[in-house]
Amino acid sequence: MRTQKIHKGKIWFGVLIGLHFSLLSYSQRPNREETISYINKKLSPVCSVVVKSGDIIATYFNEGGQRIREDWVAISNLDTLVRYNIKEKVFIIPTIKGCEECVTRELIVQKVTRPYSRLSFAMEGSDKEIKGLRKALVHLIRIGSEFRYHDEISFEE
Repeated sequence: MRTQKIHKGKIWFGVLIGLHFSLLSYSQRPNREETISYINKKLSPVCSVVVKSGDIIATYFNEGGQRIREDWVAISNLDTLVRYNIKEKVFIIPTIKGCEECVTRELIVQKVTRPYSRLSFAMEGSDKEIKGLRKALVHLIRIGSEFRYHDEISFEE
């Protein structure tokens, strides 16, 4: 009887250790909140990004801090083929195939809402900063859209 209790105790201990490490194995470094914070630091004060219920909401501001535009899209509708247009100094994040008008863009001042096929973020910076923001954007998309995605990355190496 006593050996059964010891044996069951060892099994439960093993299960708990296994659960602990399985949870750690799918943790993100940086996690979603740290990734969003990094993105906002790079895009500030022109743009602010939040994630709510699986949607990315990007709010754009003018020089006076007035909200002028808001884009929102489900993270799962974004493609990880993020590119930077050097001439226009803008990041372009296309939507996945079959979802050509998944981004809803609201122009606040003009009171117009239109569908789009991409998100775009204006940013000027060094090559290192541009590469870092690209990594962060791809990481955020993968966190929000890929089941059991796991990666430990540094945005600016």
